[in-house]
Amino acid sequence: MAFDLKQLQSLIDTAQSADQFKKDIQRALKKVSNNLSALQTSLDEANALLSEDYAPEAKERKPRAPKALGVEQNPEHPYGTKPDGTPKKKPGRSKPTAE
Repeated sequence: MAFDLKQLQSLIDTAQSADQFKKDIQRALKKVSNNLSALQTSLDEANALLSEDYAPEAKERKPRAPKALGVEQNPEHPYGTKPDGTPKKKPGRSKPTAE
């Protein structure tokens, strides 16, 4: 029985590439399976939102934080002062003056 080494090497290469192909297919199937389960979860959530007995939960809002202590309103400068000490103007557009 004479073995041809070239045929044996080609057989080994084919087996290795088949194993690699099999691993690639398994990896792709795992990704597809994970994506399908995520899709099923999303569809279940959408179905729950569209059902007749769905009632959204009221979201509780936190109260606003009080102004910092030590900062007092100056009646002469109700909008505060700039770093150079000049008063700030009222925010928003200024009204046109009639001339």
